[in-house]
Amino acid sequence: MLLKAKLGDVQRFVRVAEPANLTEFLDAAFARFGVPAVTEGVKVVDSSGTELDEDVFEEIVKDASYGVLTIKYDTASAAGASGEGMSGGPTVRRQCQFVPETALSEDECKEAISLMKHSADEDIVKNKMKLTFDYRRNMILDPQQSCNILFEFPRFKDVKGLVEQDFVLMFGEGVSGSFWRSGRPHTRKRSSKNAGSFHPPGRRKPGKVSASQAEKHLVVFKKSGTSIQEHLDAITTSSQPYLLAVGARKNAVHQFFIVLDKNAIPCRSTSCLGAFDELFKAHFVFGTSYNPMLRNMYTFIQTTVYNIDVGKVKESPWVAEVRVRLLH
Repeated sequence: MLLKAKLGDVQRFVRVAEPANLTEFLDAAFARFGVPAVTEGVKVVDSSGTELDEDVFEEIVKDASYGVLTIKYDTASAAGASGEGMSGGPTVRRQCQFVPETALSEDECKEAISLMKHSADEDIVKNKMKLTFDYRRNMILDPQQSCNILFEFPRFKDVKGLVEQDFVLMFGEGVSGSFWRSGRPHTRKRSSKNAGSFHPPGRRKPGKVSASQAEKHLVVFKKSGTSIQEHLDAITTSSQPYLLAVGARKNAVHQFFIVLDKNAIPCRSTSCLGAFDELFKAHFVFGTSYNPMLRNMYTFIQTTVYNIDVGKVKESPWVAEVRVRLLH
């Protein structure tokens, strides 16, 4: 469905799935307006100035009389969205493990970028990607430049392993291998298969999703022979990264892609768990927030499996309880 939204002096239509919920609307709206998502201190009001919360949002927007939904937030929250005021997660500015021996100037970075765009030697591409890591991180964390990252660094789309390389440069080999060295295969399988299971039992609240619903936000299956480009061209709304699985059958997938901003990034792994590992890491590599439908699952994976930003991200009481049970 299409909803009228206003941010600052700009007004646009925002497309959201039905039934509409406030969290999805905000994520879609920030993407539509091309600004970083704000998660704290944000509110939505209708044309009468009445604030809408999660409990009434779906019912109100069914009636066209709501007019225009205006998004408001304070400047401190806006700073947090750019990575300055937040304490943890994939969108924050952080001290990376990698320290280059020699820092390239801006002109040298642009020269390296130009070279690797046309190089057929994957080793050269990976080396130049490493040398331009700091330049790329600054681009990703700049709201004005982040949308151009796959235009400036298109080799993400044809050289496998670049997502993994950048993640290692951010966190080191030890953290990068946590998914496979955790010693808890049952945890990994539960986390990736039951994407929607990180909500307390009982009646689901508005905006909560089942495992089957969450799976639709995590992976899309296409039969072999289907045009990947046609799938990308058919995307009409901005969404968070997800996996595109290609194969003869769902249990016979031979290729995974990470879909981001209507681009397909090939996964190095051909296994479900390996592809999920790469999808998780892509959030940090490209500085993109988690899909709100999968936020609890991703936060659980982040803090429990990778041990990233423990105590610095907001966990639901249920996720925190599950994590404690698994680790003790």
